[in-house]
Amino acid sequence: MKRSTTFWFQFVLIAIMVLCCTTSGYATSWIKLEPAEVDKRAEIIAYGTYDFSRDVKKSFDYHGYFSPISFQAEKYYRGSGESLILTEIDPFDIENIKEAQQEGTSFLLFLESDQKDKTLLIPIAGPNGIIEIADGKPRTGDADEDAYYRSFLEKTDSVAAKSGFDTRDPLFVFVILLLISSIFAITARLKSKGQ
Repeated sequence: MKRSTTFWFQFVLIAIMVLCCTTSGYATSWIKLEPAEVDKRAEIIAYGTYDFSRDVKKSFDYHGYFSPISFQAEKYYRGSGESLILTEIDPFDIENIKEAQQEGTSFLLFLESDQKDKTLLIPIAGPNGIIEIADGKPRTGDADEDAYYRSFLEKTDSVAAKSGFDTRDPLFVFVILLLISSIFAITARLKSKGQ
């Protein structure tokens, strides 16, 4: 009996030590794609900056590994769309993107539709589809990739993003309410003059 108790005590002690010594590590490994493959797979290619002022997580029921983030598109090199689009990114890339944008960096996104929700767009193979543009030049850390994307930007025509109103914007709501109340006031004044 004592032998059995000693065995279980040692087993529990070892299990506790293993659990205490194990640290969680979160890492993503993306397959590195050639720029031509990224370009070929992209359904939409947009240029602009991420809009971190909107907390999409609170207003959007997202799923999976990626986090939804608003993207302020200035122009499209493939496809077309609104100036504000919803894209998904790896949550571990958010801080790096914020820092880059604070330094004046914009982004060229090579996007494809999310498999589960076609209204959401995901950069091709994670970071492969997010190209930093600093001072009008691609900055990937690889000279050949930079040359490919620089050539892409020079040779590809772009269209301006369509400006759209965000109906959740308080200023937009205020203007609509002001317009409606003005119409009622004018109508009431015209009726009172007609009587």
